[in-house]
Amino acid sequence: MIPVVIDLVAVSPAYDADGYPQAVTPKKTRVYADKKSATRSEYWQAMKSGLQASIVYAVNVAEYDAAADNNHAPEHVEDNGTTYKIVRTYQTQLDIIELTCERVM
Repeated sequence: MIPVVIDLVAVSPAYDADGYPQAVTPKKTRVYADKKSATRSEYWQAMKSGLQASIVYAVNVAEYDAAADNNHAPEHVEDNGTTYKIVRTYQTQLDIIELTCERVM
């Protein structure tokens, strides 16, 4: 595991007074994480669903929940200029959640 600092990006839809969608500003929250490579089984399970698991981040559950924007969980991770889409979350311990991500091209 490699300790890194990442940005969790959450987006919640915004509407004007008439109910029309508005431009939204993503909410970025900087957190500490442990970076791991995706295991072989995670890679193949994602491949069956048409996804490509490329990296896994282990994050503190409280920080992950705090990154939510109006009850919309983070959808993306930004790490050193690279954006990843969160394709699966899995709580491994009481205070740790793993984010399985695929790289956004």
